[in-house]
Amino acid sequence: AASQVKPGEIIEYRATYKNVSTGAVKKLVATLPVPKGLEYQAKTANPLATAEATIDNVTFATVPLMDADKKQAIPTKQYRALRWKLQELGADQSIVVSARMKVSQE
Repeated sequence: AASQVKPGEIIEYRATYKNVSTGAVKKLVATLPVPKGLEYQAKTANPLATAEATIDNVTFATVPLMDADKKQAIPTKQYRALRWKLQELGADQSIVVSARMKVSQE
């Protein structure tokens, strides 16, 4: 239970998107916020191949995020959200997106 999670522990954070309509939903963007107090764990986004992330909740880029000036990876503790652009979600279908997060010790 979330109430029993302690700092330093790893949790899996999931969001289920379900199409309850009778037609397909096209160009769905599934977003998984990284709440304050949690830190995204590298390479745990699922599906990983299409995951994007943001540090400002405005600009998203393919994971891992890279600092354009320093030419190095941006620390995952700075990630504020993950997202996946889905081409189509059929009628009465669902998809789960997930990532593992570490509970902040700060």
